[in-house]
Amino acid sequence: MKQVNNTPKTTQAKFTFDDLFVYFLLFVPLFVFGQSSSDATEISEKSLLWEVSGNGLEEPSYVFGTYHLLQDSYLEELPHVRQRYDNADGIVVETVIDTAAIMKMTMGMMLQGTSLEELIGKKDLKKLEKIWEDKTGTPLGMAKSFKPAVLSGQLMSFFDKGDLSAYMNGQGLPMDMYFALNARQQGRPVHSLESIDLQMNLLYGTPLEEQADILKLSIANIDEYLTMSRELVDLYIAQDLGGMAGLDDKYGDLATMGLDMADLLDKRNNSWMEQMPELLEKGNQFIAVGSLHLIGETGLINALRAEGYTVTPVYN
Repeated sequence: MKQVNNTPKTTQAKFTFDDLFVYFLLFVPLFVFGQSSSDATEISEKSLLWEVSGNGLEEPSYVFGTYHLLQDSYLEELPHVRQRYDNADGIVVETVIDTAAIMKMTMGMMLQGTSLEELIGKKDLKKLEKIWEDKTGTPLGMAKSFKPAVLSGQLMSFFDKGDLSAYMNGQGLPMDMYFALNARQQGRPVHSLESIDLQMNLLYGTPLEEQADILKLSIANIDEYLTMSRELVDLYIAQDLGGMAGLDDKYGDLATMGLDMADLLDKRNNSWMEQMPELLEKGNQFIAVGSLHLIGETGLINALRAEGYTVTPVYN
């Protein structure tokens, strides 16, 4: 098994604050959606890290469920995760974000041919401006140029972080980005499960009118929206996959953000599973994807088991 020396907990990478802001806008919506309550009961073990072995594999690999808003400093709380990451021969992530991708993402998030006021109306725009300024201390300003789905995702990060500020203070990298960039700096291979174009289309390719409806719903229920956001983080820290999966039963469209779950979860999980056998045969892979991709009938845990692999939780 390949041994890799630990690097500083926070990787210094050539990404600006604006780059990371765009990254958050992409990945927040990719995390906050649930499964049905029947699926939520399928995974009862409270673990974010799962070992994949058997089925002819010479070495085990590990699947880790991430939360896209938590930064790499949170890995200090998960030494068993860091150990598997540091010792892995290869790293697998949803998509690899570089400077060129950031530029493409930025363009795909911008409104063209219409305005935010036209989409959500003057009254809701004023409400949004007040929420934004109250939570950030800055005016909405140029953010009015973003598509409604972008703003819905950003609102989710406005919950009271309180004791979580050490892991959400803007000083580190999002965990997903950290895994990929740090591995590349170490010369380890990094595999991307899908393209940035696919993710952009899933999140921001829906009709603007539908995006506007969800943004207006979020504005009208902002207190409940932010309560849900904090509850999601608390469930993640408790490593309660089942609890996270059940949020859509509790919060409805606020949790799913009006997104098509078949496209966001089932189809993507099925596509990823087509790649898994070849990746796992390489041995000792560390696979990091959004936590809610692990659960449910098409989630990676059950899908890998259905293919004959032994998938077991790894505890801290």
